[in-house]
Amino acid sequence: MENKKKENRLKILEAASKLFYYRRFHEVRMEEIAEAAGMGKGTIYEYFPGKEDLFRELFKYSTEKYIHLAREASRGQENSRGQLLALLLNHIDFITEYRHLEYYVFNLGRINFQEMQPWFKKKKNQFLALVEECLREGLRRGEIRELNIRLAATVFTGSFLAALNPFLIDVEKDGKKHAAGVLDLFFQGIKQP
Repeated sequence: MENKKKENRLKILEAASKLFYYRRFHEVRMEEIAEAAGMGKGTIYEYFPGKEDLFRELFKYSTEKYIHLAREASRGQENSRGQLLALLLNHIDFITEYRHLEYYVFNLGRINFQEMQPWFKKKKNQFLALVEECLREGLRRGEIRELNIRLAATVFTGSFLAALNPFLIDVEKDGKKHAAGVLDLFFQGIKQP
């Protein structure tokens, strides 16, 4: 029973994410979400009291999925460079494979859900902590020099979010090349050799 509830909830979130991705919030009706999810409108209300609640949950679902996939991608890599590259490639995969979800991960600041700001800040910190783990491991192994880990994690994250922005580059075509470039800049800097 619990698995069926989880499955239904995911179907609703996935259906809604695609509808909201292509159309504005006020244009999407709960009936359409129910139809896209393959269930009745009443079933939707069993999981989400209203459209705004469902929309809020999309941010949570998408962000948690992104962090989960990032954590999985970085696991098992041999060194910090490999871990960071895995995070970059995961980002590319996410914004291409889950295009309908990436909006909710990277655009919360544009949405007027003030009550979600502390939650989203906590999730950003979870992702930064993942990057920090990679850097600490690299420091421990002697792969990187002593530095401010939090600052380095913030710079790395900001760099790849900007450099791998689908509005700035064709991520599907050039993403892996740009990911390698971001990683090289991060590890080598811009100074003369």
